[in-house]
Amino acid sequence: MAKNLLTALQVKQAKPKEKEYLLGDGGNLFVRIRPNGSKYFEVIVRINSKKRRISLGDATIISLEQARKLCEKELIRLKGLPKGMENKIDFETASNDFLEIKQKQWSQDHYKKALIYFKIFIEYFGKMEVGKINKSDILRSLAKYEKEQKRASFVKVTNILKVFFAWAIEKNFCEYNPASTINTFALFGKSKEAHHPHLNDLPKVIALKNSIVNYWGSYQLRLCALLQLYTAVRPSEARLATWDEFDLDKGVWTIPAERNNVDKKGKTGISMEISLSSQILKAMREWADMSAELKGFVFKSPKSSLRPLNEASGVGMLKNLGYNTSNVIDMHGFRGTFSTIANELYDEHGFAPHIIDSCLGHKQKDKIEAAYNHASFKTQKAKLLQWWGDKLGEI
Repeated sequence: MAKNLLTALQVKQAKPKEKEYLLGDGGNLFVRIRPNGSKYFEVIVRINSKKRRISLGDATIISLEQARKLCEKELIRLKGLPKGMENKIDFETASNDFLEIKQKQWSQDHYKKALIYFKIFIEYFGKMEVGKINKSDILRSLAKYEKEQKRASFVKVTNILKVFFAWAIEKNFCEYNPASTINTFALFGKSKEAHHPHLNDLPKVIALKNSIVNYWGSYQLRLCALLQLYTAVRPSEARLATWDEFDLDKGVWTIPAERNNVDKKGKTGISMEISLSSQILKAMREWADMSAELKGFVFKSPKSSLRPLNEASGVGMLKNLGYNTSNVIDMHGFRGTFSTIANELYDEHGFAPHIIDSCLGHKQKDKIEAAYNHASFKTQKAKLLQWWGDKLGEI
């Protein structure tokens, strides 16, 4: 066995260059450093006089010691295969390897959903060779989604297959990604913009607030929902909030850029400062006094302090309170509720629609204006959210 040449510190401190390059650990294990700064462990072997690269994963996530064990495992696998079969692997075996790696990279919720999807895939593909699975095979496995017109589910399942086959290409299990050319528009037509159900009447919103306050569930579940209602943030932004984001002395909550979701619908993806109204600030300070330590997630899972409150908790609470989350209001609908009522009562508070949109973290629709206008409207947003807090009332 070749002598190891690298140290964990060398891998960590390896800097990008103009062109990608390799650092060898002796034998067949290498670290590939790309110009954008990404680093990947990979096994490089010669099979039938051809060089093969087998990706082991992100070097910022997988440790050097783990990479060495994975390398050894790959070399044993390749050695035990019949000649000409070195890169042939069945779907079930490959998917187990894939999920083992992704379990360390994905959130627990995302990983659990992936397990459900892969049970469906294995029913169809099972012992099929990964490199022989084609687009038609995938479409047959997803036929029920098309038949039942479940576009959102179809997209989720297809996306996870795209990720799997992209990984399989890096592992040299296949030469192309058969899921990448699936045309959702051709199968389902133009996507209809989904609007989350929300309340349009202020007395009903106040009744909802009072119902949450008096709910029999845990205090932190109620406060998490109230924080979202009083600040109009996205459900994940409230649920995944950490104590270091809050300055309760100043009454400010700063959501970092990586959590202020970015997508094609106009969400900003920049850090967002939220001024807490006196009502929710008082409740947050009381929760800080009650909490054992002001570290990690503000709203922790009952099963583990290292995990956040489960996203299903809020949905369950609304249903238990008698709200139909499919057509009355869901957790994301708190934002639509704030927007609708704030716009309708413009004469009362006097803040223009772009201030309301700014509270919601939306980009300006005019790209040219957005390029030049970098105002954060902190003062106006603080006053508007205090107006909203006064409308909702004390907690």
